[in-house]
Amino acid sequence: VQCWRSRILAMDPGFKKELQQQRLGALVPLLEELGVQSAEDLADVEDEDLVNAGVADIQRRRFGRFKADLLASELPGSPSSLRLPEKKAASTGGSFSPAARRPEAPAAQSNAMQQKVASSNGGLQVQELQMLVAEVTSAVHALEQHGPTQGAADTWRDDLRKSLNKASDKLQEVRDKARGLQPGSLASTSPEVHSEIAALNAFISVFSSSLSQKLTSKLDHFHNEVLKNSVPKDVGQDTMRQQLERLEDQVHSLQTENRHLSSVVGSRNSKAVVHSHCDEFISNHTPVAHPAPSEATLVENTLLFLPQAAVRAFDLEPNMDDKGDPKRELWFGRVWELRALLHEHKMHKKRRNKEVALSDEAREQLSKNLMRAMRNEKTRALLSKLGARWKGAATRKRDNLKVLEELRWCSLRGTCIYAHGSGGCSWDNFRICRMMAKVGVLVIAPDGFAYPDTTAMGKMRHKDITPLKKTTDSVDYWAGDLLYKSDASGSQTYSTKADAVLQEPEHWREFYENCYRMRRDELHFIMKRLPVWVKSQGFFIGGTSEGAMTVARFDDQRYGRQVIGRFINSFGIEYCYFTPTPEAGRLGGQRDVPTLNIIGTKDQFFGAEDSVAKIVAEDPKTGYGSHDLTGHGYKTMVKQGVDVGLVCLLEDGVHSPCNTHDNFLRELFHAFFTRPGSIWQLHELWQNDELLKDMVRLEKTTAKPDSLASMKVTLLFVPTSPYPIKMSQREMAKLYQDAMNGDRSCQIRMAAHFEEEKKHIEDERADIKKSLETVRQQSSGVGGRGFSEKQPVKMPTAYDRLPKGKPEATLKKRDSLRA
Repeated sequence: VQCWRSRILAMDPGFKKELQQQRLGALVPLLEELGVQSAEDLADVEDEDLVNAGVADIQRRRFGRFKADLLASELPGSPSSLRLPEKKAASTGGSFSPAARRPEAPAAQSNAMQQKVASSNGGLQVQELQMLVAEVTSAVHALEQHGPTQGAADTWRDDLRKSLNKASDKLQEVRDKARGLQPGSLASTSPEVHSEIAALNAFISVFSSSLSQKLTSKLDHFHNEVLKNSVPKDVGQDTMRQQLERLEDQVHSLQTENRHLSSVVGSRNSKAVVHSHCDEFISNHTPVAHPAPSEATLVENTLLFLPQAAVRAFDLEPNMDDKGDPKRELWFGRVWELRALLHEHKMHKKRRNKEVALSDEAREQLSKNLMRAMRNEKTRALLSKLGARWKGAATRKRDNLKVLEELRWCSLRGTCIYAHGSGGCSWDNFRICRMMAKVGVLVIAPDGFAYPDTTAMGKMRHKDITPLKKTTDSVDYWAGDLLYKSDASGSQTYSTKADAVLQEPEHWREFYENCYRMRRDELHFIMKRLPVWVKSQGFFIGGTSEGAMTVARFDDQRYGRQVIGRFINSFGIEYCYFTPTPEAGRLGGQRDVPTLNIIGTKDQFFGAEDSVAKIVAEDPKTGYGSHDLTGHGYKTMVKQGVDVGLVCLLEDGVHSPCNTHDNFLRELFHAFFTRPGSIWQLHELWQNDELLKDMVRLEKTTAKPDSLASMKVTLLFVPTSPYPIKMSQREMAKLYQDAMNGDRSCQIRMAAHFEEEKKHIEDERADIKKSLETVRQQSSGVGGRGFSEKQPVKMPTAYDRLPKGKPEATLKKRDSLRA
């Protein structure tokens, strides 16, 4: 689209001359590619566009000042009348004082700027918006005037906090007004509404420029100079550091609100495309005419995690971000929610295009014609058959994923069928799906807990689900549960506390087998209903905990080359208390599918150091499970002859690996979904990256340098990260660069994060130790009653049901079954 626009659009010669006068002539080709023809298009250009194009920092600042002053000079006039003030042209290249940076209007416009812009929504006080921007900008620059002293720092911090509070309230007010503007109605409304849109766009542009150019650098200056050099440790340096972090969080929140406002306004403006990829996006606030299905099927309740490309293809309003993202670009929800939003959007277009429904008179006439036709027996039979076919088609439509056909042309990185753990798609399950969506993978996760409690499946497993998340709802990355609002109930639910699971081992072994059959059928049900383009391109399968056990045992041979990779997280692929027989502790699928196994050294359920599986297996009388427990799947992969496999053993990792190795998992999934066939040599792929090469250490591998052997399985040890886990990858890379440049202040920032994470990890390990001690007391080695060795009842197979009277016929039928 950008190439097409650059060919047919030409920048206004007068505007191009103004750019050259401001020493910005080098940006003319880039601006033309971005679709800038005149001053009114400047609101569409962001600092991110210039950064991605490699524009130097000095030119970006100069361009920011030029854009801010140009757009603020003649609010609320028509965008085509915006021009650079003459007094600005002579001083654009120099330094600016706080007063010079305030957006001022020409004297001739002062009367107009003191008036409200009339509209159907009450108008906006444009002067108030300008003064607010000036106030925030002035508070940011006040530190330069006062110098890095204790009193001045306190004054600057208080002024900035007050200004940010006002700005946050004003942004909320402006957003509410922008939402009131009806999309598509601007072409036929009065010029006053166009003026209000111009005022909104100008406010957004100036405010974004004020925040992005100076605020972050001044916060860093406050931290490095004031906090480090001017504030003694004995006067509350920790308190000031916490205040600074709250300010940074407030600034980040304000920037996010401002970006969302840009999206809302851009979608209401037929001329502007500020942060908007379409003329009108589908908002998550859209009132849906049809509520949640009373008896929703597995497909309807399946969770979707859409990457950015898919969100743009559906024109959805993003409702989720990833860790450290400055804005929301992803979307998650259920299949029925996506269908409802798309249906409401379609009906809205019909109403806008005046495609009205049938009138009451027309409906009455159709009813009379139908009743007249039903008097004929032959016609009545045909209509009854037609109704049955229609009902059957509607039922089949509920149980397919054709709603995803639109994503065929999105160039997604891949599709993953994800199986959640025994508690549903929350905690680490949700975080892992979030990671995959950020990488560009479409995640389809059947939710076994979303069945209504009145259905047969709901009586086996059920949790009350939360409604679709809106853009304004909190979706914090480290939140525990964003999908459910009740505890689990049903006959097939169980507590993951080891003491509760092992109270009756004989019962639980058979219980786990039933859970596996149920989860296996869920995967088959979803895979059969995937769109044709997904089956053609291939898909990944993966899971965590109970879902990982299901993926490990899952027989995917019927899908052949459609399966292009599998990952098994937080399960050791070994015979243990979680698998009823030794055969169930092996891989059940194709051996030529690249396989990734992730597990921590201190996994409290399947680890080799101190876990439920180890305690049960070591019971001297009635224990069961492998006595040679390794805590990972390397031995199983080698024994079964897997072609390509990688096992990542996480140092000090527990059953929830995101708490200790979150950033490693991101890089790992990025490599796995990009190059699954080469995942066995991950340590070699990362060797040239200074930040990644120390994340893994080779333990052993079956691949030999000069060998042509087909089996390539590798075991990598993953040390704990030297960086705080809650830091994003961008922050981690910046810290690494600062440390390489000799900046010691990064150690101070890291220490505060480490202290917070340390307490959380210690609390989690204390709970794990208490749970394992309860299990250990049940062992017969310390006087307990031990664990049962009873084998589960063997289910009859097709061979067991063969006739026994005729041996020759039996053998022939057996051979035909095998064939």
